[in-house]
Amino acid sequence: MSGLQEDWTVLPINRRVYFTGLPPGSYTFSVKAGFPDGEWGKEIRSLAIQVYPPAWKSWWAKLVYALVAALLLIRMVYRYRRSQEFKLAKKQEELENIKKKELYDAKVDFLGHIAHELNIPLTVMKGSLDEVTLNSTDSELVQKYTSMASRNTDRLIGLCQKLLDFRKSYTEGLPTDQTVVNLSHLFRERTAVFSDEIKKRNFSYSLEMDEEPLYVMGDEEALVKIIDNLLSNATKYGKNYISASLGFSPSGREIIWVKVANDGNLIPEGMREQIFEPFIRLKNSSSAKGTGIGLSISRSLAGSIGATLYATEERGLNVFILAIPVAKPA
Repeated sequence: MSGLQEDWTVLPINRRVYFTGLPPGSYTFSVKAGFPDGEWGKEIRSLAIQVYPPAWKSWWAKLVYALVAALLLIRMVYRYRRSQEFKLAKKQEELENIKKKELYDAKVDFLGHIAHELNIPLTVMKGSLDEVTLNSTDSELVQKYTSMASRNTDRLIGLCQKLLDFRKSYTEGLPTDQTVVNLSHLFRERTAVFSDEIKKRNFSYSLEMDEEPLYVMGDEEALVKIIDNLLSNATKYGKNYISASLGFSPSGREIIWVKVANDGNLIPEGMREQIFEPFIRLKNSSSAKGTGIGLSISRSLAGSIGATLYATEERGLNVFILAIPVAKPA
C-alpha cells in the first residue's frame, strides 16, 4: 500500500487484506500474483484510494474554527478595553466629584465666614439706627434716611442669616422643634406681610384658604422661612399674577397643601428638581436679585419637618407646593 507501507506483503493462504484506521490522504493499493515455483509475475494491478477526513477535520471546518477563535479573541479584547475605559471613566468621575465637593465646601465655608463677619456689625448698626429713629425729632428728613438705612440693614441681616442657615443645613442639618402649628393663622399672617409689596408692584393677586383652621405637626420658624421664601420668589420672578392657597390636597384630608403660583418665565420640566440645588438659577431669571440658596434651604427645612416641597406647572403658571401631613390628635 503506497503511502502506508512500501514493502510487499505475502499472503500464502488467506488472500484477503484489511487496512483500518487509515489517516486521511492518497494511497495506491498494488497487487501481483506469484507462481508455485516461487517466481513472481511482472504484471502489477493498482487501485488508487483517497481517504477523506471527517467533516469536523475538513479545511472548511478548520476555517470556521479559526474565525470563531478570532471573533472570541476580538470580543475578549473589546470587553477588556471597555472594562478599562469604564474603570478609567469611573475614576475620573470620582476625582471630579471630589474636586467639586472640595470647591463646594470651600464656597460654603467662605460664604459662612463672610455672613458671620457681616452679621455682627450689621446687628449693631441696626440697633443704633433703631435708637436714632426712636429718639430723633429733628426733622422728617432724618426719619426718612434712618428708616431707609434700617430697611436696608434688615435686608442685609436677613441675607446673612440665610447664608448662615444654608451653611448650617449643609454641615449639620437644621434643627427643628416639632409642635402643633396653626397653619391657617401662620399662612394668613405671612401673606399679609407680603401684601404691600404685591400691591406696590401692581400684581393681580389671588388668596384662597379653607374656612376651618388647619393644624400641622412642624416647626413654626421653619414654616415661616419656607412660606416667606415661596412668596418672596413669587413677587421677585412673577410678571403680573400671583396666587397663594392653603387647603387639603386633592388626594384626601391627611395632607395639607400650601401652593404659591406665579406667571414668571416657565421653569423647564428638566430644571424643576435642579432649582432646589444650591446656587442654581435659571438663565432667564438672572435679572432678578437672588442668591440661589433660598429654595435649597426651604427644601432642607421641609424635609426636617416631614414635609415635601416641589415645583410643577399648572395652566402655564409656575407652582410650588409644600405638602405637610395633618397633625394627628393626641
